Amino acid sequence: MRFRRDVLILSLLVFCVAACSQAAATGEDPEILAAEPPKAEESSGAGSEAIFTLDPELSKARFIIGEILANQPNTVIGVNSQVQGGGVLNFADPALSTLDEFLIDSSGFVTDSNLRNRAISRFILQSGRYPVIKYQPTGIDGIPSAITVGETVPFGVVGLLTIREITQEVAFTGEATMVAEDRVEGLATATLLRSDFELTIPSVPRVAGVDEEVILEIEFVAIAG
Repeated sequence: MRFRRDVLILSLLVFCVAACSQAAATGEDPEILAAEPPKAEESSGAGSEAIFTLDPELSKARFIIGEILANQPNTVIGVNSQVQGGGVLNFADPALSTLDEFLIDSSGFVTDSNLRNRAISRFILQSGRYPVIKYQPTGIDGIPSAITVGETVPFGVVGLLTIREITQEVAFTGEATMVAEDRVEGLATATLLRSDFELTIPSVPRVAGVDEEVILEIEFVAIAG
């Protein structure tokens, strides 16, 4: 019995020496060598994704439209800092990245006129009944095969824009820059028609006409975490 026990101990010593020698040659931990090999799904890029959320202090939505004011062409710009949204960035395969729904407070647009602000909120967007403008992305184009910090890349996004109860497909184009591994900045722009969303303009003194086309911009700063 002692002979068999000595043989068993010797065998264990030989196994340990062999494992340690292999570890020294490959730089691996002996405990890892004795573990089960990782399953395929555990090494398929898990942990390579990051959730990005719009910074509410730095992100904003903006509309730009032309009008005839006091017989002179005028450009109206409305800025809205109440924007929510984000997405998931896949560093291993950027084409698998996704965007969440974007929400804009319909009462938050501010122009150079309080009278115009009230008209936009109360009569055009009817914010009391429809407090949120929604944009649900359905596809992203132009995502590069690799993401490099400091590089600016063009992109396109197609999605469904809902203003009040009317939903239309709207495409944005823009550029985004990963200024750091946890920060993305950019601007996306789309052009839409007021008539597609039945956005009628109330009669206002001195305003002789308002353009049909509206430019909608989303200026974003997204932070990981």
